[in-house]
Amino acid sequence: VPAIENFWRVVLTSALNERYKRVLVDRVILFFDPGKSKLLPVHEDLLNGVLKVLAANPTYTADIVGFTDTAGSGKANLNLSWQREESARRYLAINGREINRFSFIGLGEDAAMNDKNHPMMSAADRRLTVLIYRPVQ
Repeated sequence: VPAIENFWRVVLTSALNERYKRVLVDRVILFFDPGKSKLLPVHEDLLNGVLKVLAANPTYTADIVGFTDTAGSGKANLNLSWQREESARRYLAINGREINRFSFIGLGEDAAMNDKNHPMMSAADRRLTVLIYRPVQ
């Protein structure tokens, strides 16, 4: 009997350790103009695609991460990244039932490529990224 109890203890421990592990399935990126957080129709189309993927896959989850370039103060950029993810959050909450499967964070300029003088790098930093995950099987 102790061997059986030990077996189930190992199985249960293993299952609990694996329950939060995820594999990236897709990445959707929404780009914004400088200082802007309002969703455009193209953003809404992309977010509708995310909602469709989640509706078709009930075990999938998604992380919504807002970013900014390095123009402006760190505090203002953190606020702007939050506004970008908040715009997405509101849209997703109104248009989908999967809101409990999302996590949201605004990172400001922390992940910026740090080149204020290179317009392409700055444009790439002004984004919101949706990372879609499936649980590890």
